[in-house]
Amino acid sequence: MFQDNPLLAQLKQQMQADLPKQTGVVKATDRGYGFLETGDKKSIFIAPANMKKVLHGDTISAIIREENDKTQAEPETLQQCDISRLVGRVKMFKGKLQFNADNPLIKHDFLAKIPADIKSLNIEEGDWVVASLQNHSLRDEKRFSVIVTDLLAKKDDHFAFRPVTLAKLGLDLEPPELTETLIDADADNRVDLTQLPFFTIDGETTQDMDDALAVRETAQGFELHVAIADPSAYLPLGSQLDTTAAARGFTIYMPGFNVPMLPREVSDSLCSLQPQQPRAALVCQISVSKTGEVLEPAQFMNANIVSQHKLSYQQVSDFIEQSNDAWQPETSLAEGLGALHQLALARLDWRQQNALLFDDQPDYKFELDQQGKLVDIHAEPRRIAHKMVEEAMVLANICGAEVMQTSQTQGVFNTQAGINPEKMVEAHKLLTANGIECELEKLSELDEFCRVKRLVNALPDKFLDIRLRRMFAFGEFSAHGAPHFAMGLPLYATWTSPLRKYSDLINHRQIKTLIAKQSPQALDQELGGRINEQRKLQRQAENGANAWLYAQYLSLHSRANTVFEGTIMDVVKAGIRVKLHACGAFVFIPTSLIAKDKTLVECKMELGEVWFEEQSVLKQGQTVQVVIHDVNLDTRNFIARLSAPFTAA
Repeated sequence: MFQDNPLLAQLKQQMQADLPKQTGVVKATDRGYGFLETGDKKSIFIAPANMKKVLHGDTISAIIREENDKTQAEPETLQQCDISRLVGRVKMFKGKLQFNADNPLIKHDFLAKIPADIKSLNIEEGDWVVASLQNHSLRDEKRFSVIVTDLLAKKDDHFAFRPVTLAKLGLDLEPPELTETLIDADADNRVDLTQLPFFTIDGETTQDMDDALAVRETAQGFELHVAIADPSAYLPLGSQLDTTAAARGFTIYMPGFNVPMLPREVSDSLCSLQPQQPRAALVCQISVSKTGEVLEPAQFMNANIVSQHKLSYQQVSDFIEQSNDAWQPETSLAEGLGALHQLALARLDWRQQNALLFDDQPDYKFELDQQGKLVDIHAEPRRIAHKMVEEAMVLANICGAEVMQTSQTQGVFNTQAGINPEKMVEAHKLLTANGIECELEKLSELDEFCRVKRLVNALPDKFLDIRLRRMFAFGEFSAHGAPHFAMGLPLYATWTSPLRKYSDLINHRQIKTLIAKQSPQALDQELGGRINEQRKLQRQAENGANAWLYAQYLSLHSRANTVFEGTIMDVVKAGIRVKLHACGAFVFIPTSLIAKDKTLVECKMELGEVWFEEQSVLKQGQTVQVVIHDVNLDTRNFIARLSAPFTAA
């Protein structure tokens, strides 16, 4: 009507010009409506009908209207759209091809077109694809549309969770290609340690073995050699492979699958510390007392080694724990494993008294059949062999951090600042209210933090521990050494996984310049931030893949009304978040499923407690029994209910 009548159109333009406007960023919700987040930190409601004109993350100018005492934003013009690439599925609707994005914040049905150059892929309804945004409703005054650019997986492919998860994050789906001839640049400067009785301890199917150990008891305690695979010798700084590894940052692990940082020929063969094969390694020699103290500065050397045995965690744990029918190693290997066991116990005791220990959480193994269907999820407790290897690696990383710091060499240091400064007063109040005496001014000091954290860890329940952790600062990578409060250490820098982490590869190079008495590389001050972002993407990929499989697992158990045991990890206004012990999945229980009458339920975030009929009935860290209520296979959101909801007296 307006477009056919110039006078009416002009009148509409004039009326809109007189209305107040705001510029901001669109924040969508999974319920269809959204908000305009403005520069002055206002959130203005966008109705579902108007959300159909925009995408999550768009920068727009909007008309601000007051209707029924409610302020609303009406999108007017698009200023910037950061979404150009989408991942989702194609479908047919009324004879037209459409595209649905695999994103709970994007509710649109996009018109879709498959160009001629990829029609040979035989894309069908339900298939997973990559698409590029063609038309934007607000910008082009047309319906949202996309052009399909690639096929990720067929609709019946149970392995679809792998490429879809990676593609959504813009991560590589394939290993890097090896296109160069690789030569050990340090071959003439290596110490011959091939006669030391090194062995590896890994998962049974591990191929990228990057650490081997040799340990013996001495009059003072123990002599430990930690040998780490040395890809830095084959990847010159700035080479094509080095650039590729830097861009990837990490190897990404998914159930039954990984996307390596380096070509498989490098990570699984050339540099992998395979048994009975000479390999280049960076070796750290450490002398440790019987009580777990490091007796003298560690010695680092370029070396050639031969791992004499490839062992599994299960083998070694069965032997140390003397399980029934346990595998029995030959005498010399048994002595080495026994010495490593005693060294680990000494270090655990030392760290318990002088630093902080990790929580003893189980590992979760996803069992898939050959077609990629989930068979089961197994909770596997961390056994003694895991701790033996872990203590050796932690010790080696401490020594790596110390040698770089002592020589004033930049590196990639793992840091964690303890309690977030903005939460310090709140944390102090929480601690003192729960009987932990401490001084506010000293909580930012490592020694006091460790003392307090040990007291918290010794409490009979996890309430205070979980509450306090929510106030921690995020761990970060930094080019300069700083304390890692969560580990209770003044310095920490990992260098023991260079086949899997580029930050460790950087530290290899820095340590090797010290061995060669050369000037170390000056590191980009933005490096830590880039690695932080890469780590975030790695975790999102691994968690995203797990969520697909959790959806399958919990859907089956929802139909079976299985009762799960879990721990309350979070209390928010709308309900509680629970971690299931059997599989590691997180489920949400809304207030309506905590009690039969939700009006009697109050979730008190500030206390970490749930109140019913004005009494505290649940709190963070408490174990509860739950049943799966609903599983959304599309969004991978899981809703549960208490197996015995509270009822009014």
